[in-house]
Amino acid sequence: MMNVKNSKTLCVLPWLMRYIHNDGRFYLCCISASDPDNALKDDSGKPLFVQNVKHLNLLDDCQRLQTIKKLLSQNQWPDECRKCREHEARGSLSHRLLKNKEFAKSIDSIESGTSNIEILDLRLGNFCNLRCVMCGPDASHLWVDKWNQLQPKSLEMNKYQLDSFKFQPWPTQNEVWQKIKQDSQHLVSIELAGGEPLLSNEAKSFLTSLIQDGHAQNIELNIITNLTVLTEDWLKIWSHFKRVSLRISLDGVGEYQELMRPGLRWESFEKNIKKLDLIYLQFPFSEVNINFTLQALNAKQLVPVMKWLQEFEHIAPLPHVSILSEPEYMDSRWLSESIKTDLIKLWNRELDSIVSGPQFDQI
Repeated sequence: MMNVKNSKTLCVLPWLMRYIHNDGRFYLCCISASDPDNALKDDSGKPLFVQNVKHLNLLDDCQRLQTIKKLLSQNQWPDECRKCREHEARGSLSHRLLKNKEFAKSIDSIESGTSNIEILDLRLGNFCNLRCVMCGPDASHLWVDKWNQLQPKSLEMNKYQLDSFKFQPWPTQNEVWQKIKQDSQHLVSIELAGGEPLLSNEAKSFLTSLIQDGHAQNIELNIITNLTVLTEDWLKIWSHFKRVSLRISLDGVGEYQELMRPGLRWESFEKNIKKLDLIYLQFPFSEVNINFTLQALNAKQLVPVMKWLQEFEHIAPLPHVSILSEPEYMDSRWLSESIKTDLIKLWNRELDSIVSGPQFDQI
């Protein structure tokens, strides 16, 4: 039994969640996964891959994971959690704080040593139909052949590195999904991202199996998608889950979205958004939200995006705004002071009547 309730650094995720990265490696969470060195490792120092473990529960035997849990229960920050520590030091609402609030009811089970895997966060390889300018070959296979042509010399990769991204196999391996299913009986939340999750037939089959086993009615499904596809079979699957949350990636309106996300056609994208707004009440949606990643290339697009969102009845009127940090050369911090000043004036003038809340204050 651990004394965790009074720890100021407690994070519920190491106890409750399994996060599987695009390449199959385990991390604590999506925030920790921003640094490859944070991958969970076996006793010999080799990264743990989902392909190589018999059950997800066996990850609890990982010595590093045990150490992380001990540190978090004793008011200490593991190196893997430095991003949340930095966010909180700046006064931002960290991933840790958000998840602790969301899963506060499970802290007692952590305290008593009876916790189960309640959350799956699955990054479904790098199979994608877009080549977004801020992305890379780890999350879109369409970047593999273009990376060295379009990136700064300092970010070039050798042939071995690029070849390793041509095919990330774990999301297509049936035996991996069988492992995941074995530990699904206590699930209350599943997050899917990619690549593009709505292109994954394997994920579709897994969710269908949860419906057949009677688990889906207890699970909130969270999907991060570019919404370039919206098929009837996905809608049918969503109808069986307790709640469904969609976070749709949007970087600008009209032609600007097409420029930021090569391969996307605005007319088709907007048609899918409008369809979701129209059928919203027919499905167990908890929210359909826009994820706007603020960066140097699209900072001026925040105003058009915010105004465009006011046209809808059920799509969330305020986007979730995150601030890009990688690739570093696209970080909005590198904008000139005069441009930053003009942007602040623009936001204050155009958005004052729409915007409020801490996620915008941090910008």
